Parts: sequence; C-alpha cells; structure tokens
Amino acid sequence: MSGSLRDQRRSAIDLGGRGGAADPEAQGAAGLGAGEADGGEDVGGLAGAAVAGGSGGSGDVRKVAENVGGFGVREGEAEGTGETVGTTEFTLPFLARVWERVEPELMAREVELKVVHVRTRDFRQRLDSNQVDLLCGGLAAPVGDGPLASEYDFLEWHREGLALLTNLSVRELPARQVGVERLRNLPLVIPSRGVIADFVERWYGTDFRTHLQVVAEIDDIYYGLALLRSEMTRGCMLCARSIGEAAVEGRLPGGEGFRLVEFADDFDPMLQLVSGVFARKGERDTYDASHPLNVLWEAFREEAASGRPIPL
Repeated sequence: MSGSLRDQRRSAIDLGGRGGAADPEAQGAAGLGAGEADGGEDVGGLAGAAVAGGSGGSGDVRKVAENVGGFGVREGEAEGTGETVGTTEFTLPFLARVWERVEPELMAREVELKVVHVRTRDFRQRLDSNQVDLLCGGLAAPVGDGPLASEYDFLEWHREGLALLTNLSVRELPARQVGVERLRNLPLVIPSRGVIADFVERWYGTDFRTHLQVVAEIDDIYYGLALLRSEMTRGCMLCARSIGEAAVEGRLPGGEGFRLVEFADDFDPMLQLVSGVFARKGERDTYDASHPLNVLWEAFREEAASGRPIPL
C-alpha cells in the first residue's frame, strides 16, 4: 500500500476487481452487497443498501461509481498507488457518500482512490493479502453488542435482519412469520455461498441442504428475482430485509404479487446482518491522522454516525 501522490489528479474505478473483468450479467449491479448482486453476498453483504437510483443492474453501479471517482469508470486498469477500497454492490452507495466528504482533500493532494468489486466470500483473502486497504461489506452476527470481526479493525454502519421474499399466494403461505421448523417445509431459493448461506449454516448446519427444501441455488440476486418473477420457481428467497423491501416496492426488479414474510424469533442463534468497514488490525495506527487511509476511515466514521437514511 502506498500513500504517495500521483502526477495527475484521477480516481481509477475498477468494477471487475483485481480478480478478473466485470461480468454485468453474472454480477448484476453492487455490493447491496450486494452488493454486488451476488445472492450470497449482498443479499446480505450487505447489506442494507440497494443501488442508488433504484432500478438495479450494472448501469446503476456505473452511475454511483462515476460519483465516487468524478472521472468516470476505467475497467481493467493496472494497479497503481493510492488507496484501494473493496466493496460489494449494495455497499457502493455508502462509499459514494464517504467520497463526497473526502474528495476535495484527496484530489487536492493528488491521491488516487481505486474501487474494486469484492465478493463477501473473498473478503478475508483480499484484505489479508494486501490487495485492498479497506473493505465495505457485511457479516452474520448474533443480535446484541458482542465483539465483531475481532481479527480486524471494524467500523459498524448498519444492522438488519433477514426476510423471505416470496411469490407464493397468501393461500399457499398464510403465515406472517416463519419459524425454524416451518422453514424446513417451504420451497427455498438460497444463495450457494456467501453471507446468507452463513445464516443458514449456523441454523441448520453445513449439511442444511438435507434439512431444507432447496428448490434453487443462486449466485446472483437478480437471477433469484427473475426466477420468482417468471414463476419458473414458486417459493421463497432468503434475503436482507432491505433488499426484499426494495423488490416489493419496485426499487429492484420485483414482480406483481411479491411480498415479504418475516422470520420468527425462535432461530438459534438469533442473527443479524451487520454491515460496515474492515481494515487490517492495527495498520491505521502506524500512520498519522493525515494519511489517506486514516482520512478515509474518519470519513466512514462520520458518515456512519450521521444518521442519514440508508441509500435504498
């Protein structure tokens, strides 16, 4: 990592990340954490932030990315100096708000901000291997005020629960809440990996597929929405509550008859999707307050404490 200055004022936005080129079809739109649209990521990587502008899809991500960088999107650009921030799709609007706070200072200092798309399942590897300096994303955590991600510096931004987004009629599923036993008997659409899968594994074990009626496994939230919308699958998709609300209200591609069913309080442990910013443990302390890493961290702290509504 380097905080050295660049010869030209610019901000490189790499939606594909360092692991490969972006695939709008497969990745959808953000890291709403979703955001990244990965069903296992920001359907809780969430987490808690849908794509600004509301329609979903990679075009919305580009609009947010342009706001972050101010110089447009440059995919596949070679690694350079400055600070690299990894985000999921649905946490990208949060970063855009933070960028508003630091843009004048960092641009005046000619510090490059590089934004890369990181899936939740790759968080630890990307951070531990110094591929990114900060990560915006989410994790499954017990309800309460216990320690979170103690192996990293972690700044919490948002908490929320999960819900079931369903195309089943009230006659087919009349319950307003679903408990741990009832969930076993419902046709479920579940992400194959990621933070939502972490919830299910902690409730039913790593062999949860033998205990649940999984009718579809998805890698992309938009594909899950399309399955329900087309009625190729009749069932319930596990997702962050804010994502489900956005689909029901039309801010993500939903469908007529979509509705949310809440989770009951008999799951053990009771979990929440906690979104925030991760940094390597103690690294910020090796720099003074003016270092770009600490400037960004303080801006994240200010935004998290601002009380501004979640950008759904």
